[in-house]
Amino acid sequence: MKTKDTIVSLASPSGVSAVSVVRCSGTDVQTIIKKFFKKDLEDRIATYIDFIDKKNVIDDVVAIFYKGPRSFTGEDMLEILCHGGPIIYQTIISSIASIEEAREAEPGEFSERAFINGKIDLPQAEAICSIINAETIEAANAARKALSGGFSEEVISIDKKVLNIRVEIEALLDFPEEEIEHAGLEELEKLIKTTITSLDKLIEKTIARSVLSDGVRVAILGRPNAGKSSLFNLLLGNDASIVNKQQGTTRDVVFASLSLDGIPIFLYDTAGIRKTTDPIEIEGCRRSYVTAENADLIIYLFDGEEDETLEDKEIVEKIKNMGKPILLVTNKIDLREKNERQNRIEISAKENIGINLLKKKISEEIALTSRNSSVSVIKNRQLALLKEARDNILALNISLKELDLAAEQLKRTQQCLVKILGEEEDDRVLSGIFSNFCIGK
Repeated sequence: MKTKDTIVSLASPSGVSAVSVVRCSGTDVQTIIKKFFKKDLEDRIATYIDFIDKKNVIDDVVAIFYKGPRSFTGEDMLEILCHGGPIIYQTIISSIASIEEAREAEPGEFSERAFINGKIDLPQAEAICSIINAETIEAANAARKALSGGFSEEVISIDKKVLNIRVEIEALLDFPEEEIEHAGLEELEKLIKTTITSLDKLIEKTIARSVLSDGVRVAILGRPNAGKSSLFNLLLGNDASIVNKQQGTTRDVVFASLSLDGIPIFLYDTAGIRKTTDPIEIEGCRRSYVTAENADLIIYLFDGEEDETLEDKEIVEKIKNMGKPILLVTNKIDLREKNERQNRIEISAKENIGINLLKKKISEEIALTSRNSSVSVIKNRQLALLKEARDNILALNISLKELDLAAEQLKRTQQCLVKILGEEEDDRVLSGIFSNFCIGK
């Protein structure tokens, strides 16, 4: 990334609005102010002024200058609040980008400069992206806590504990084996247990935050005409899927999102699974299984009008072999005599019976499942590094003969922790993180 360039971009959503925000950052911000405004701008003072290019007034704007390093990026910054017509903000951006050494910003480049200039650490930068993309207020609040530095402080605290263990080991290595007291090894083991506990707690928090941020994929599977589309629509509160008594009406996977207890749920209605010679239905069944493989939780829906079939058992067994958590649900209980089965949730999608219980069970299963590594949506950078750090400590063998190996393993643990903060992270990884940001942030 070229950090010497001055960058400019729209910092508000594109399209027509009452007000749009154009953001600039870099060494040439003062040059931009002199070129397009008739007077200098005071630091951190909102100024109502004309934006002028080639003697033409483009717009009357409110301009705010932030003198570096007291700015978001740590550089000189300028924010221009203009009228929200695309032709206005596009002209302002084009005018500024036409200056030598100025150009339009790449996605996430303002945040990347803030990171490079020490204004934020990497977890805080990632939290900014999470706040922007949050789909629920709970997800936004979780990201806000990370942005405030709480997560980074916990990582630093654990890093200090690991450093203390390394110091103790290095001290023991300086003495001959016969002079090392057993009590010294016992104290080390206590320190290690405390550190593992701290890591476990932080991993659990990170998983919970990741689930809130990234959401959970839930797929509804079952044989044709079990009522999958009816349940899908009922959970969503609208008719997103076609409901028809004819078997095999849903031929493709239908997707929609909802919020359940503050967690974004990505819900999938799949084609009915059955043995068939119809090429279209065969493809629909294949897609249903692919959706199941990519899901974090499966709802398998039985048709309550019929007894459980051999085909039901085969499908459920295949899902279980995927290693996926599964909720077994019997639909259409309004059409038969009550006959509760063990480990089954009884509902009627048509009569809205048992739906609140199903939602509760979904929430409980998500909470249970998110504590282990099988949930695909939580395999993020921070979590992977925390788990690697924990695995390194768990593998320690605190014995007289292997203290030197333990010291090296603790060094690798610390490398994982500092990577979380971005201090030793690979440039390609950093570029990948910031490229996921929106332009202007």
